[in-house]
Amino acid sequence: MKTRNKRTTALIALILALVMLVAACGGGTATPTPAPEATPAPEATPGDAGTDTTDEPELDIPNQQLSLGTAGAGGAFYPIGVGMAEIISSNVEPLFITAEITGGAVENPRLVGEFEVDFAITNANTAVAALLGQEPYEQAFEFYAMTSLHASILHIVTLPGTGIYTVEDIRGQRVAVGPVGGGAIPMIEHVFAAYGMTMDDIQPSFVNFEDGMAQLRDGHVSVSFVMAGFPSAAVMALGATHQVVMISVSDEAVETMMANAPYLSRTDLDSSIYDTEDNPVVIGVNNIVIVSPHLSDDTVYAMVRAMYENLEELQTYHSALEAVHRENMANTSGVPMHPGAERFFVSVGRLP
Repeated sequence: MKTRNKRTTALIALILALVMLVAACGGGTATPTPAPEATPAPEATPGDAGTDTTDEPELDIPNQQLSLGTAGAGGAFYPIGVGMAEIISSNVEPLFITAEITGGAVENPRLVGEFEVDFAITNANTAVAALLGQEPYEQAFEFYAMTSLHASILHIVTLPGTGIYTVEDIRGQRVAVGPVGGGAIPMIEHVFAAYGMTMDDIQPSFVNFEDGMAQLRDGHVSVSFVMAGFPSAAVMALGATHQVVMISVSDEAVETMMANAPYLSRTDLDSSIYDTEDNPVVIGVNNIVIVSPHLSDDTVYAMVRAMYENLEELQTYHSALEAVHRENMANTSGVPMHPGAERFFVSVGRLP
């Protein structure tokens, strides 16, 4: 009997437990509630926050104070360099750039190659010569191109009453040719060669462009050469007090020079630029920014991006930059491009 009672008691307890469980669940037969359907995520649009894009890569840029080689204060390189330094410094937080006055386009590749400056502005022709160790360089230097800028032109400036009307008339004259190491001298040699002349046919005065204009104004030289973007501050300063006369290069000489040096180009200046009596024909060359190979890919990528994205602001530093367009900034006239710069121009579709 006792065993039977125990079984009965256990059965009753089990039934009571089941009844309480059903009551706790609300009674009746439980129907499973279907899970809510997942809402499909909206398709990502390039540039949306939170999407994985390559437009804004995370860059590893160390804190650095970098120097930028320009030229003398009378040309376009220095104010342009100041603009580059300020724009890069304000848009690439770890970097602080200072623009340095240098001898100019010929000296700058050597300064970069010998690590005296970190990057610099130069002419495409001098960059090619420096890479190959050709005159005026006694050895080859290593650097890369970062971006292109405006074109510099060779101003051949005189005053009324000097009796100088053509390039041939310069023979035997005392001439301001720009500083030693500047970009004017190789261009002068190109022009003279097209006329069967050399630097031995003149009496050169190696001074900066501003001093050259002062020597012309004071009668110490008959002609002053200025290699710069236009309008040149040095030539404009002369024009404030004197009538500027620009000597044109003949069509035949232009064709000869461009055949021998494809990086050269012809420019027809409007008479309104320097208030000249005609529209002078001048020869010019593309300018590029060169950079030391010791700078990291991310550093150069960020510097190029700052210039590219703030081009309109950079153009306010010198009117010569109005000729610069984003479409052409990757054209470095055959000078090999730094991998960081190349990576940037590929990312914006300017290089394949």
